[in-house]
Amino acid sequence: MPGYTGKEIPNLEKDVDATVVELVDLTRRGYVQKNQALDFAKLAGYFTLAVLTQIAFGQALGFLVKIEDVYDYRKSSSAFYPIMELG
Repeated sequence: MPGYTGKEIPNLEKDVDATVVELVDLTRRGYVQKNQALDFAKLAGYFTLAVLTQIAFGQALGFLVKIEDVYDYRKSSSAFYPIMELG
């Protein structure tokens, strides 16, 4: 069985690359230069949401730029997890 290639999304690689650059820049600017601790798990979640919204809607919704739970997406998802476990 072949894997998913994303051929129907013309800018997939370009969009993911741009978001990776944004993540690296944010890490350097926001944490390394300020010598602050980095919660990479939280940042990785926002990175994932930035990539997914960029691909789905043609623009990222600001999760990575703002480093916050825009529109309470993660909060709403977390509240739904117990219901998904029942299935």
